[in-house]
Amino acid sequence: MWSKSSKLILSISVIIVAVLAFISSVLTAVTLSAGVKPNSIEELAILKVDLSRVNAGRGLLPSGGGDVVENVGKGAAELGKTLSDIFTGLADGSSATASSTLERRSSRSSRGTGEDGGGRESRGSRGRGGNRTDRNDRTGRDTTRDTTRDTTRDTTRDARDTARDSARSGRGGLPQYVSLHVQTICNGDFGGNIGANSQVRVKTCTKPGRRLKDVGEVVGVANPIAGLTSRVLPTVVKETMQLSVDTVNSIQVLLTVVFAIGTVFSFLSLLLIVVSFFFPRMKMLIYANFIVAAIAAGFVSGAFIGADIIVSLVAYRTNRIFKDFNVHAELGSTFLGVSVAATIFSIAVFLYWIGRVVLLFRETIFAKVPGLSKLRGLINKKKVTDEEPAVTDETAAKKAKKASSPGGFF
Repeated sequence: MWSKSSKLILSISVIIVAVLAFISSVLTAVTLSAGVKPNSIEELAILKVDLSRVNAGRGLLPSGGGDVVENVGKGAAELGKTLSDIFTGLADGSSATASSTLERRSSRSSRGTGEDGGGRESRGSRGRGGNRTDRNDRTGRDTTRDTTRDTTRDTTRDARDTARDSARSGRGGLPQYVSLHVQTICNGDFGGNIGANSQVRVKTCTKPGRRLKDVGEVVGVANPIAGLTSRVLPTVVKETMQLSVDTVNSIQVLLTVVFAIGTVFSFLSLLLIVVSFFFPRMKMLIYANFIVAAIAAGFVSGAFIGADIIVSLVAYRTNRIFKDFNVHAELGSTFLGVSVAATIFSIAVFLYWIGRVVLLFRETIFAKVPGLSKLRGLINKKKVTDEEPAVTDETAAKKAKKASSPGGFF
């Protein structure tokens, strides 16, 4: 029979292990469900990419650096300024010409009216009542067309300026922020201070279980013309982009499967631990807890550690490749903390059940290792001798054997 202290220690240990298993299973489940819709636990993003400072013009310059890059950049800037001045000059010249034409026509009309003394109809009049309208000049031409042309020209100039500013910024329609979750990819803009750690307003997320088709879906940019990239881009560029999309799809499928299995076995381990609290000496239950805890620890720790390693490498390569574009990628700090906690707790649960299994086989282990058997006998004998100095060796051996019953503690 167990002593009261042994039962109390065993009950407390089972409660502690149950708490650790509960925390590990909840962390795994929350990580699996993060990002299934916009602004859904966005803090648990595995990979965060900052696109708010993208500069396509700088990124497309030659990689040699030095005077070559500087000269090319200056030349491109001067060329853009020259073209802008030319277009502006042409537009201003056209406006001046139109204004002078209107002035000449107005003066001619005034002279014609003055020569006739105000009572004779001008030669350009075509109205039935003999009254000349304000819209038509002496030649019968509608002068509002000149005003329409000026308005159209101004609208075109504004559109050109907007496109030029967008090209200079290099972002176009790209979002400021892109994040990778276990099942989805989300994108949006920063709400306050720009940076990967600032508050984010997520606009769209991909659907869980749906494979991405092109790079546009990764960054949240829709392709207005279907199949345009396949007809315009070179084969090597198309295949490289498609390879990147396939890699992202494979990573998400792998993460989803591993995290789902880890979540299921974590909750199953928690259930078995609760049952073992009421049946602490049942050997089959101890074996079942050991097996399930081993599977849960393997998948949970493997999922989190594997995701940390893979995403860290992806972030490093992304920052290196797109350095000139001012693109910054990093592993989510919250995800890293959650991965450390979930891994430690799941492994701790597994180690506890390893100890319980070892206690079941300790008689066999002590029998195979003579040194341990003698040491245990001396310890138990000393305990019994200290409690009852007058007992015989035979009584001490019986009490020592009773204290080392299977399933208990030393």
